[in-house]
Amino acid sequence: MRAKGAIIQQFLLATALLVGVCWNLAHAGELRAIRVDSGATGTRAELRLDREVPYDLISLSSPERLVVDLPGVVLDKGLQLPAGSGLVQGVRSGHPVPGTTRIVFDLADPRWKGQVAIADPRFGSTSFHVAALYAELGDQRMDDYFRRLKRGEIARPPRKANAPR
Repeated sequence: MRAKGAIIQQFLLATALLVGVCWNLAHAGELRAIRVDSGATGTRAELRLDREVPYDLISLSSPERLVVDLPGVVLDKGLQLPAGSGLVQGVRSGHPVPGTTRIVFDLADPRWKGQVAIADPRFGSTSFHVAALYAELGDQRMDDYFRRLKRGEIARPPRKANAPR
């Protein structure tokens, strides 16, 4: 009698786990494309997903990398990873834990550290970019960024002669 109850309990547990896995697969976001472009304004990486998803950004060094973790996201079956361009030398993907897709951008040589710049955020369209970054990253991260900018840890391009003061 006891063995029969244990078998039924194991069957129910296995069924619940299978339903859970199927549910997660059916409701996972899908990463459909990755683009890396570079031009006169810098290097831009774009991840195209089928819907808005949570993500984590991780900056790693030795070698320099930018990591994007996407919990609950699967790669589109036909997804082609782009070649490097500009400051991005290469793009890789993986799964650090089951159910999380990781995209790794291998960045250019560390000699470029401190050479990446932002325009003065008080003027022009950059002020809109800064407002969007505050909305996306939050006050604490952006305040820390501007403290580092003020200390000279982040380079700024020289001011244009005709820019308002």
